[in-house]
Formats: sequence, C-alpha cells, structure tokens
Amino acid sequence: VADIDALLRTRDWKFSEMPVSQHVLEAARERMNWNLPQGLINLYQLGDRGEGSLRNQPWNFVLWGIQNVADLRNHVHYQSYYPDFLFFGGNGAGEYFGLDRQGQVFFMDPIAGEDSIIVSSKSMDEFIANLGLAPVGLDGPR
Repeated sequence: VADIDALLRTRDWKFSEMPVSQHVLEAARERMNWNLPQGLINLYQLGDRGEGSLRNQPWNFVLWGIQNVADLRNHVHYQSYYPDFLFFGGNGAGEYFGLDRQGQVFFMDPIAGEDSIIVSSKSMDEFIANLGLAPVGLDGPR
C-alpha cells in the first residue's frame, strides 16, 4: 500500500496516539527481534495506537502501541508458547492479531491457542488495504 496515510484518511480509521519516533521504533524492533513488515512500520509512523473496521471477520482491528507489542513479545509466556508469532493488535473482544514467520496476518483466541488461528490476510499490505472498510455487504446503499 503506497500511501497509507491518504488511504486511511478516507476510511473508518482513527489513530489515538502520536506517531512513533524512529528512535523508539528501532529500539522496539531490537527488543522484539522480529523483522517488521514495512506496512506495520508505516502504521506506527502515523500513530502508535489506532482502531477501525475491517472488511472481513472479525470486523474490527485495534492496533496496540509498539511498546506493548515489544513487551508482549518478550513475555516469558509468549516466548514459550508462541515463539513464531508477533502479536500486534486485537479485535476489542479478546482475540489477538498476529504475524507468523511467513508474513501472514492472522487472528486467534489466546486462550484456545494455535488451534483457533484464522488467517486474515496473506500479507500486511493486504491487511492494511482492508483497514477502515465496511464489512462485506454493508458498504453500499440499501
């Protein structure tokens, strides 16, 4: 997605915190030991937290702050049980959004674990392209 800022300004998406500085972003990336996709970096450069609708289930996405993402990535529980995932948001109803090592975006119930994973998008760019869009079937006149 070339211009995420322009894209999100025309959609149901709101950032709730100021952009992440390059210094903070680099420090968090080092703590996470994860190669963040450029689309996620771009989101954080626009705002540290945000929320908006999604085109498909689970219909809502809440972007967590970069420090929270780094803290969770380094938590002993997540390092033990989910070493191949990076969780970066939720849906506001208890499910987490994450990235796998192949760059796919998924959501899952953190209590139910990996058996509950549903792939949302094959890439971060595909995921971002669906941010702020009305759910399928609800985007036109009735």
